[in-house]
Amino acid sequence: MKSMCKLDQAWRFSLPRLGFILAMAGVLLSGTSAAYAQADQERMKSMLQARQHLHQIEQKLTKIQKATISSHPELRKQEDKFKSLLMSTMRDKGFKPQEDMKRLGELRQKLRARGLEPKERNQLIAEFQQKSSRLQQAQQEAFSDKKVQQAQQDLQDAVVAAMKKKDPDTSKLLKEMDETQKKLDQLQSSGD
Repeated sequence: MKSMCKLDQAWRFSLPRLGFILAMAGVLLSGTSAAYAQADQERMKSMLQARQHLHQIEQKLTKIQKATISSHPELRKQEDKFKSLLMSTMRDKGFKPQEDMKRLGELRQKLRARGLEPKERNQLIAEFQQKSSRLQQAQQEAFSDKKVQQAQQDLQDAVVAAMKKKDPDTSKLLKEMDETQKKLDQLQSSGD
C-alpha cells in the first residue's frame, strides 16, 4: 500500500511538472512559429520586390524591342515569317489557331459587355478557358518542332543584337533581368 501511495504522490507531483514542461514547450514552439512567420513574411516581401523589379526591367526591354523592330524592316519580315511558320505548324499538328484566336477575341468582347446574366457569363468564361487551353496546347506542340525552335532562336538573336546596337543599356538590362530572376528563383525555392 505504501508503494501505491508513493506512486500516487509521484504522479501528482509530476503532473504539474508535466504541465509546466508542456506549457514551456508551447511557448518555445510558438516563438519558433512566430520566427518562421516573420522569416516567411520577409521572404514574401523580397519576392514581391523582385517581381516588381523584374516587371520594370521587362517593360524597359519591351519598349526597346518595339522601337528596334519598328525601325528595322528586316526584323519585321523575320518576325512575320516566324509567326507564319508557327501558325502553319499548329495547323499541321491538327489545330485551328486562327479560328481559336478569332473566337477568343469575340469572347473577350462579349465578356466586357454589361448586363450579362451570370449563367451566360459562366458559359462564356468556360468556352474562353477551353479555347485558350487548346491554343496553348497548339503552341506547345508547335514549339516542340525543331524548325520552329530554330526560327525562334534566330529571331531572338537578331532582335537582341539590333536592340544592343540601338540602345547600349540593353546588355545591362538583360544581365540585371537574369540576376533578378535567379534571386527570385532562390527566394521561391527557399520557401519549399
